[in-house]
Amino acid sequence: MVLGILSFASISQIQSAVPRSNIVVDGHTGKVLSQYRADQKRYPASLTKVMTVYLLLEAVENGRITLESKIPVSARAARQPSSKLYLKAGEKISVKFALEALVIKSANDVATAVAEFLGGSEKEFAKLMTYRARKFGMLDTTFSNASGLYNWNQVTTARDMGVLARRVLHDFPEHRFLWSQSTMVYRGKTYRSHNRLLRTLPGAMGLKTGYIRAAGYNVISTIERDGKHIITVIIGGKSSRERDRTAVSLTETNIHRASIRQNRNVSVPMPRPQFISNASYTPRPAKTNLSPTHAKRVEAASTSFGSNTPFQKTISTACAVKAKNDAYAAQGWSIQFGAFAKADQANQHLKAVLKTDAKMVQYGTPQIQRPDCDGSNYYRARLAGLDKQMARKICSSVARKSGCFPIAPTF
Repeated sequence: MVLGILSFASISQIQSAVPRSNIVVDGHTGKVLSQYRADQKRYPASLTKVMTVYLLLEAVENGRITLESKIPVSARAARQPSSKLYLKAGEKISVKFALEALVIKSANDVATAVAEFLGGSEKEFAKLMTYRARKFGMLDTTFSNASGLYNWNQVTTARDMGVLARRVLHDFPEHRFLWSQSTMVYRGKTYRSHNRLLRTLPGAMGLKTGYIRAAGYNVISTIERDGKHIITVIIGGKSSRERDRTAVSLTETNIHRASIRQNRNVSVPMPRPQFISNASYTPRPAKTNLSPTHAKRVEAASTSFGSNTPFQKTISTACAVKAKNDAYAAQGWSIQFGAFAKADQANQHLKAVLKTDAKMVQYGTPQIQRPDCDGSNYYRARLAGLDKQMARKICSSVARKSGCFPIAPTF
């Protein structure tokens, strides 16, 4: 383990001088249910990788890369200390594999490869991580690398890690399954997650564990039970078992205080927005042979999503607490082509994807989902109203050209 300029003795003094800190947060509302020294600065260890995963998922959703994009492994990445997969310099790994390796194996060589892939260098990527932390309100967090290996300047708090955990679950609900995966296979060897809470805590969804000598044993645990969702962060456990026992105790003590959300969707689906017409735009005729009815539908979709001007800014009724689950269920499965900071970007990307295969609008309804009421910053380009088989079929063909995720209805 890399210990920088601190000696083993001085690190032991830090651990004995700084007691464990923890916080329990209501995942639905963000309300703090319990806290102890939650604003004390500590070393995040591999909890750092939650931000690395966030930025990788963001790049996928924005269409910059896909799950099949290849990440090159540099000599520097290959030299990173354990925990690692012992990747070889010059080989390439897929984004999908990198996500699994970061969450399950907590691989430091993969974290560095991702940082260099997205940021050009790990130093520049760390700047982006810190900038994004500030945007999230994590004012006591500074990142210096993508893995969580010891760096005296890389610090966080239990409160900030709670903010990050809630943010990654909220902004990428379709990827929640990633955090609950317990095993992965690489070169014929099966690797098991360090997070034993997945197997011992009822309703556990994962999230991330971490350890370096300077930090102690850390964990971000999130569970869903009976319509309740809570996030527990512990930094500075004396051992992995003591950390896990504390996480279970804090969870069971505070679960009754959490709110119940009848609609379990993190991101409430939005009705299809109305776009301002653009008289100067003339849709190109579809190249595929379609029936007159289907041709009209393709033309309508191209016109609706072809405008360069944003949709009319009206208050969406989907922001109401009484949003109906059956409205979402009626949409069936959907597929997402990307998430964008601006409506125009989502609009243009969706139009471009639809033009690659005019038949897509025969099976579903194009829509731009607006930022929801919980503060998401993204406009999501989607095709809704599909069945499961069709959603996967379309994604399998489109994913080669553009990012694409099938999204199951949750109600």
